[in-house]
Amino acid sequence: MSTSLKSLIFLGLALSFQAGASSLSQCSKQNEGLNNAKESLNLVGSAKLKVWFWNVYTSDLYTPTGKYSGKEQCLLFEINYLMDISKEELINSTVENWQHLGLTPNDYQGFVFKLEKIWPNVSKGDQLAFQVLPTESVFYLNGKPIGKIKGNHFASIFLSIWLSKNTTQPQLRKKLLGATS
Repeated sequence: MSTSLKSLIFLGLALSFQAGASSLSQCSKQNEGLNNAKESLNLVGSAKLKVWFWNVYTSDLYTPTGKYSGKEQCLLFEINYLMDISKEELINSTVENWQHLGLTPNDYQGFVFKLEKIWPNVSKGDQLAFQVLPTESVFYLNGKPIGKIKGNHFASIFLSIWLSKNTTQPQLRKKLLGATS
């Protein structure tokens, strides 16, 4: 093998390692809590959910790059409530959205029991944040951790409610993904 080919291979491996290390360092900073996580992330997009004449919430999506590909190991999704919503309404809406996306009870039922233990009733002005890390997801209420779910399957199906192409709210999805119109 020629010296120049060896050099190119080495350079490629070094760049791959550096990119992976950078991603891991952003994730490890996220492990230091919600405020530190947000400092290391960039806004992808913001959206407001309005149902008829009710303003329900505003939401923001953050990733390390400010772009969303669906493969991020670290991200933050924040929901700022503009009205009171009971825990039961939140869970029922989540299940309805999963059913709309074609998930079966086998896909989500175990997570419903966890959400019943984690989620509170939310009031106007509350913020529920969802932080995705490589091995778990963390929920925060008004900046304080309220529960974790291990693994990354939950993060995928939870975020699909807003970010799937088949979401019930396609305009909200576009705005969260950074579309300007």
